[in-house]
Order: sequence, then structure tokens, then C-alpha cells
Amino acid sequence: LWTPDCTSFKVSLISAGLENAVTLTPTLSGWNSFDIPLSSYTNINKANIGQFKYVGTTGSTVYLDNIYFWKDFFYI
Repeated sequence: LWTPDCTSFKVSLISAGLENAVTLTPTLSGWNSFDIPLSSYTNINKANIGQFKYVGTTGSTVYLDNIYFWKDFFYI
């Protein structure tokens, strides 16, 4: 996420009409990297996510790049 003026950025997952947001505080005028654990989303069906929603501070500019999903693998 890169922004010159967004002080609060919400990332929501939406499932079957339920929406759960996580609020991030980006550093201004520089690229930000955030890892959001799925455990941060508590009131949705994580097996049936239908939408993502991104909301920045009103009137702000936000650029998103390289949105991806990953999982730690532990090998024994």
C-alpha cells in the first residue's frame, strides 16, 4: 500500500452478508507491507469469502500492489 495522505485504511472480508474489517495505519509517502492473519476476522465464514473491501480515509489516495495469500508450512 502506498499513500500520500491516508491515515486509516480498512481491509474487510465479506461472507454471506457478514462483513469484518481490520484497520491498518499506513506510513505516509512510502510503501507499506501488512500481513493480516485470518484469525483477525472473527465473525465471517472463512470457507466462503465472496468479496474484499478496501476503504481509506475520506478523500485520500491509495495505491495497492501485490496482494497475495500465503501460508506457513512446517516440515518435520
